[in-house]
Amino acid sequence: MEQKRMTPMRITGIVFLASFLLISVTACGAIRSAFANLGKGTDETVQLATHLQPPVSLNGAAKKLDDLIAESPTTNMSAEEQRILDAAKRRSALLKELASMIGVSDEITEYISDDAVVLVEGSLRRKVTPEFAAQMRQRESALLKDALCSSFSDMMSPQDEADAASATKNFTEIPNPDRELLDELNRRIEDAGYALGEFNLFVDLKGLSSASMTRVEGYLDALQDTMSAATWESSGAFNAYMRHCVLK
Repeated sequence: MEQKRMTPMRITGIVFLASFLLISVTACGAIRSAFANLGKGTDETVQLATHLQPPVSLNGAAKKLDDLIAESPTTNMSAEEQRILDAAKRRSALLKELASMIGVSDEITEYISDDAVVLVEGSLRRKVTPEFAAQMRQRESALLKDALCSSFSDMMSPQDEADAASATKNFTEIPNPDRELLDELNRRIEDAGYALGEFNLFVDLKGLSSASMTRVEGYLDALQDTMSAATWESSGAFNAYMRHCVLK
């Protein structure tokens, strides 16, 4: 039987189809690779978001994710690919917010000592010796830090609280600083060997505790303004706690 010869047009069509299939397979492979890299990159940043890291590391990880996001297709995605892309975007945003928060957090560490000077001077009712004023500034710095750390602890998620409980604390916890700061201040004064009645002749303890809590609330507002409420609850409070209250 005589075999039919393929026409040039038919040969061209077969070649085109084969090329198209090859390109499609290659493209699908590239897409799968892109999303695999994106998923891996997102997973690698989980520890960064839940453990103390310097801002440069957080911003660097966010940039890496942003680069992977830019390389990933954004059309004709499967549900799983969309999930991976959305997770990467959320993680990048979280890392940037944490980096911003840590920058403000480090500034607050410096503010506490300066604020202690201002608050103590504003609470004095009589002239005191330089030694007494220095002791009061030291006590006030510790009170501000402890009240701030206790507030962080109150704001953490249950899982973060469990993680924080295993860490070594570097502060004295105040159960409810917004309601018990005056009681805590009075206790510390008495533990130092002073009679409260006599001490109040020199220092307005009630006014000092109130001004201290106002300052602590200002610190918290400044930190929370750097991120969304979801980020603060998920890891912001924990990172602030670790930075201020455990490692320093």
